[in-house]
Amino acid sequence: MKNLKRMIAVAMAATTAMSFAPVATAVTPVAAYAEAKIVSAHDISLVTGEEKTYTVGSLTDYADGATVSVKTSDEKIANIVKINGTATKTGERASAKGLKKADTFTVKAQKEGTVTMTVTVLVNGDVKTTEDFKVAVGAKVQSISASYEGDDKKAVDATQGIVLGTAGSSKSKEITLKSKNFDSNDWSLVITGNTSNATDKIHTSKIENGATETATFTVTAGEAASSDEIIITNGTKSITIPVTVVKNAQTLTTRINGVLVEDANNDGLYDEEIYLDDQNKTASISAASDFGTGVTYTSNKDLVVVDNSGNVKINGNPKDETATITIKAEATTASGKTVAAATKTVKVVVSSKALTTVTVKNSSGDVIATGRKDSAKVTGSVLLSTKDLKEDTISITSNVGDAYVITEGKDNSVFTCKNGRLTAVKAGDSKLEIIVKNSDKTTGTIKFEIPVKVVDKYAKESISTGMTSVFLNPSNPIATVSATTAHGSAVKFALVTYDEAKKEYKAYSGSDVKINAITGAVTYVNQKNSGNLYVEVSTPSHAETQKAADKVYIPLTYSSEKDVSDLKAAAVLTLKVGETGSLGATASGKITCVSSDPTIASVSADGTVTAVSAGTVLVTVKAEETAKQAAGEKIVPIVVTEKEEKVINHKPAMVKGLKISNVKGARVKVSFAAAENAVGYDVSYKVGKKTYVKRITSTSVVLKVKKGAKITVKVRSFNYKDNTTRQFGRYCAAKSLKTDKK
Repeated sequence: MKNLKRMIAVAMAATTAMSFAPVATAVTPVAAYAEAKIVSAHDISLVTGEEKTYTVGSLTDYADGATVSVKTSDEKIANIVKINGTATKTGERASAKGLKKADTFTVKAQKEGTVTMTVTVLVNGDVKTTEDFKVAVGAKVQSISASYEGDDKKAVDATQGIVLGTAGSSKSKEITLKSKNFDSNDWSLVITGNTSNATDKIHTSKIENGATETATFTVTAGEAASSDEIIITNGTKSITIPVTVVKNAQTLTTRINGVLVEDANNDGLYDEEIYLDDQNKTASISAASDFGTGVTYTSNKDLVVVDNSGNVKINGNPKDETATITIKAEATTASGKTVAAATKTVKVVVSSKALTTVTVKNSSGDVIATGRKDSAKVTGSVLLSTKDLKEDTISITSNVGDAYVITEGKDNSVFTCKNGRLTAVKAGDSKLEIIVKNSDKTTGTIKFEIPVKVVDKYAKESISTGMTSVFLNPSNPIATVSATTAHGSAVKFALVTYDEAKKEYKAYSGSDVKINAITGAVTYVNQKNSGNLYVEVSTPSHAETQKAADKVYIPLTYSSEKDVSDLKAAAVLTLKVGETGSLGATASGKITCVSSDPTIASVSADGTVTAVSAGTVLVTVKAEETAKQAAGEKIVPIVVTEKEEKVINHKPAMVKGLKISNVKGARVKVSFAAAENAVGYDVSYKVGKKTYVKRITSTSVVLKVKKGAKITVKVRSFNYKDNTTRQFGRYCAAKSLKTDKK
């Protein structure tokens, strides 16, 4: 051994095929080191696929012709893959022979395990000395990470969660992905609950440089504040990035004279204008920020003044001029993010006379056109059909009266119009011209045209559904909503909620329930929560239908409560002493059976009853809760006789001493005195409009009742007249109690 240290130089020339982090093993890795003439090879640790190269040192202490051989004890774990940089052939990797000074050999780790590398010095074929060192091989350490640049320019672990805003630079973050020790770099990602990657919710860019160990992508918040998770995978590993979106952009909700207005062009100017004249000199604006910040109103001209409450009025005598009122919500902060100020403007038109006005509605009451002083806004049209809607009516109201209103169809070959009634003639497109002239008391003539379309298709569609409501629970977590249309249109299904305050339906963004938009299959995913939703059924236009039908909404309720147990058992079992019988108990959950008196009848685990002595006994059969059913319980009377003749029992006495009292946790305790000749009791209790009966063998029971509810209780006893037929005593006088609200 000493001679070997004096003459073999094995220096690790750190050659690794891949940069793998070493795996901790029982062997402490020690690098080979070099001295002037002596080279020592120490026990080392490698990971699968890693290589180490060693160099033979001086052999001058031995006779000429001295060589070195190296051999592995298990070439499947670690073998010699190169000699002097040249790859060895398959079948020649267990050992290297004839190595001389400065020659190199490379050891490669193949799979997990430990081998012995034996180094031998030979002179003319004679072994002079040998020395062993161990190579411990561990598995690759695969890793995948995600990070983003923080405010301090340092990398932050994205798997701890990222927070985005809905506006400004906080709306998106670039995520850097890194991986090690994967055979491939096939990056992929998915947003849970939002696989459509919709831009109004959380969405991402494509992964850039997806074929390398380092890649990037950008996650962006939509307009709606929400939370979600992004799952990133690379090979067999995955990580999750929780994403929270904090709303940091204000929305102004504004009403002019009590009517909700909007900025359809999103240019800061509301579409609706305020009109003031010598008859209508005032108006009102009410605006509120969804962040509750203060709102101010300012006018750009003295012509119109507005106070802090949004009350607008003409300043002095009305003149034919316009002004602008600016509505501003102050800047604020939310969840640490800056919320910029929000501003909107509304145009004020002032006239020295009352403005000529007109409003046109269709037969459904929808406004399809409005006008003031030389202008009109057409917001709808009239649809007629030669099949199912040959006539329709419009109504025109104006401040000048009917005498100043003229209506005329542009093409009578398509439709005719008389006294507001439009009649289809043939398929085609035309227009209804309406002129409203000003009177002595008004100013401005209004002229506009309403599109009129006559089709040979069906003008309207209708939807019929196969159910009026949907109920889901753990026992029935899946249902399918069916729907048909009168003219064969396809239908689409969606989950929505209803906003009572705004009287409108909104898209459901939760994850408790999901629906297949095409088939109508509804699934109760999270079976821990309960709630109420609606299934929205809609239809696009069909080839034979000009207009889609109105939407249909089906109430959907989901509850975490399971169905009652499917436990079944015999109603009663009659045996003679020494006989056995089966309770016939079946249930999805595990069943247990207990006899109230084993000296009369005993019961085994499988529900077999053995008659021991004459008498009557009650066997309580219980079924454990399952994924779909709640726990269940049944009481089976067992009548044991010694001979065939019937035993006639007297009716049991009426129950006395009924007491009911509150128990903490919205429960009620019922107790009473034992009745003569009784073997059991029926406890009847009423809550609201529902009546329940609890059958017991003891003289007390605790009932679970809703908080603050009124409960009315009465009890009767029972036994068996001829050991087979149940007979009852009279119900005792009922007593009532209101449960605690705590």
